[in-house]
Amino acid sequence: MKQLKDVPMFRRACKILSLSLSVFAVLTWSVAAQATDRADLKITIKKVKNANGQIFICLFHKPDNFPTCTRGGNGARSYGAKAKKGSVSLSLQQLPVGTYAISAAHDQNNDGKIDKHFLFGYPTEGAGMSNYPEPLRGKPKFDVARFKVTKTTGTVEVIMHYP
Repeated sequence: MKQLKDVPMFRRACKILSLSLSVFAVLTWSVAAQATDRADLKITIKKVKNANGQIFICLFHKPDNFPTCTRGGNGARSYGAKAKKGSVSLSLQQLPVGTYAISAAHDQNNDGKIDKHFLFGYPTEGAGMSNYPEPLRGKPKFDVARFKVTKTTGTVEVIMHYP
């Protein structure tokens, strides 16, 4: 009498089962690894001039539309908080790790946008970018403002500048 392991169909079924379990294990591990590639990020906006209106930030993961920051986005995630003289902090949880840049605005009159000079186009309300400690000269560049979010990033500071 033949043993079950000697039957070709049984051996083929075992190989298929083994391969299927291996693929399932790799896919499960991959999904679990992606789910853990997230981090919490605290953003501190410093040198806020007054408590009028709101502070809002736009978090960009690519240069498209940077630094245009309005409530609702423009290709970026936007967040807001009540303005407070001095500094304002926002915390973002479970942010996917990667490269980002931040533009921030102090919408003092609460109209949802950065007011600009009618002739020259520079901001007439407070504005700031990640990695720009000095007042802005010309249009900010994504490559200068970018920073990496890793599991250990922690905090990013943005200095607000006013005309």
